[in-house]
Amino acid sequence: MAAQLFMEQAVSELLHNCTECRICQRACPFLEKYGLPKEIILNKKEEVFYCTNCSACTYLCKEGLDPAEALYSLKVQLLKEGVPLGQKLKNSALSFIKRIHSFPFSHWERAEKVFWPGCSFWGIYPHLIKEILKILNKNSEKKFGLVLDCCLDPLYQIGAVKEVERAWKNLNLRFFQNGIKEVILGCTNCYKIFKKYSENLQVKHILEVLPESLFENIPSNSFFHLPCPAFKERNFRERMVQKFGGHFSKILKIPSCCGAGGGAYINEELSQDFLKITVKKAQKNPIITFCFGCKNRFVGIGERGIHLLETLKDIKPLEKKVSSITKWLNRLKLSFERKLFKTKTFLFFIFLGLIFLSFYFQWKGLLKPEILTNQLQKFAGHPLSIPLYLLIYTLAPSFFVSSLALTMLAGFLWGPILGSILALTGATLGATLSFQLARYFFRDTLKARLGYEKWKYFEEITKKHGWKAVAFVRLFPLFSFPVVNYLFGLTSIDLKTYVICTFIFMAPAGFAYTGLGYSLKGIILEGKILPLILVLLFLSALTLLLRYLSKKWKI
Repeated sequence: MAAQLFMEQAVSELLHNCTECRICQRACPFLEKYGLPKEIILNKKEEVFYCTNCSACTYLCKEGLDPAEALYSLKVQLLKEGVPLGQKLKNSALSFIKRIHSFPFSHWERAEKVFWPGCSFWGIYPHLIKEILKILNKNSEKKFGLVLDCCLDPLYQIGAVKEVERAWKNLNLRFFQNGIKEVILGCTNCYKIFKKYSENLQVKHILEVLPESLFENIPSNSFFHLPCPAFKERNFRERMVQKFGGHFSKILKIPSCCGAGGGAYINEELSQDFLKITVKKAQKNPIITFCFGCKNRFVGIGERGIHLLETLKDIKPLEKKVSSITKWLNRLKLSFERKLFKTKTFLFFIFLGLIFLSFYFQWKGLLKPEILTNQLQKFAGHPLSIPLYLLIYTLAPSFFVSSLALTMLAGFLWGPILGSILALTGATLGATLSFQLARYFFRDTLKARLGYEKWKYFEEITKKHGWKAVAFVRLFPLFSFPVVNYLFGLTSIDLKTYVICTFIFMAPAGFAYTGLGYSLKGIILEGKILPLILVLLFLSALTLLLRYLSKKWKI
């Protein structure tokens, strides 16, 4: 609401106080071609979507007006009215963002501190991302994770603020679910968006974090090109000039756009006009910037464009433009590399390895299923096996031991029916023990360890939704099983509701994972693949059902 009022005020002041002096028009290829800001707004010209949002007009205005914000307000208004050009650009931005958000490109890691390089950085120079992570982890007590995703700036650039606000509600929840408290950003557009929409996050730009002494290879007589979003965050711009300004012979006081419009895909002819003006100001000197989108455009026309991070020790600047296809391949490669190091991926490959090993041993006649089957039956049939299993499962969650292996073990030993009952019973007993420990013994300690934000979130959803909150969290694993057990113990939910809902709504996943354990037994001992196929089909159907329920419940 405040942002909307600010935009409306910018429009009103421009229409009433603009003297049409044309200073802004002489400095901007867009305004030179389509008219003064006042004229564009009064005539509701759809070509306003070709504006790059660089804010040069605002910096030049002698009346102290904000033409850039007024033009942006027109974009927002025309998008609501469904103007064709706006819809076309919006659909293009949405297509890009959906691809980035989805598998296999999107990648999130659980950590208190993460590095978020941004789409352009990720696509253009993934090797540099790895080097920066090494630097960050070398100087930090807690290990930095990596998040590969989009901040939605391409959508924001064209004025789709409502869509950006809705999407950021999900992003903020995801940061919370992954325990992320601090984000180091490698992109200035991302920095602008995070400052505007992120909640409960400590946000810094990578150039604020790295000491100046690491930037050893800044060429002399360079032209310092500050990306347009740095002018949106004036304090950040001043900090960058203060930190790095001594290395450069010339620093512009107003934005000089590279013509990319933050990746919003503006008119190509206009884009080239913007780029030529900026290059002309550099006067054949090396152009140092801290936006990989800008750098890629400079080298694309034969200029010596260098990202400031490429002046770090032992880093070789890229000399050729990176194509769109190569960007997507770079994103895919880095995402897969990081996914392969995750524990779940490692366990998946162990699972596959056991399957192939089993087939090999059976083919060679080295595996005698009847011997193993007899041994397993003896163990599973022992009168103490079930009490021992339930005791271990009851204690394990309180010590933050994963329950997945125990659930699969039940299917392996006792089959899908009895195994599911035992696994659910053990999981419910374990959940109840952790719940009671949190409620009566370790309340303050757990609040400090698990985090005030997580506790507050669980307290709010249980007060608002009651049993549905337990059902939702059990169906959709927002946090690990042991963490959830303790967190519910810190809320006002009653024990009876908690225990009943835990048992009932853990059942679908419990049945699936015991089935997975049972299918593993069939593969290893008998070479049967059908049970595994049936379990995977069940898991697929369950995933679709849970997605439907998540949209319907909206907790």
